[in-house]
Amino acid sequence: MTLYVLDTSTLIDFTNRREPVTSRIDAMLEGGDRVFICAVAIAELVTGFSEAQLAMWWPLIRRFGYHATTREAASQAGRDRHRFARQGQAISVTDALIAAAARELDAILVTDNLRHFPMTDIQTLSLRG
Repeated sequence: MTLYVLDTSTLIDFTNRREPVTSRIDAMLEGGDRVFICAVAIAELVTGFSEAQLAMWWPLIRRFGYHATTREAASQAGRDRHRFARQGQAISVTDALIAAAARELDAILVTDNLRHFPMTDIQTLSLRG
């Protein structure tokens, strides 16, 4: 069993039924892998939804595991932002928190925005191709 954390870009692809993302996530879930989302990704995703879309997608979103952000993960996200800022690379709070969730779960971070996650201690994966 493999653990995954979905970034917002992947969740958007999934809800838009973009292939091969949709079929690959379905295969993960059906194959017994654990697929997680976190508060930040949910908030970013729902920002783009109408109430009707939220009602349609909420049961499917609930199929994913949920990882609550811990104090330790939030602190690590801040440290990552600090470290990369000193190297001249800005990382958004949202991306740092999603990366911290993946790190805390020892999960693979699934994203289409690989350049947003320069941390070398987390594994990333794009499902687009």
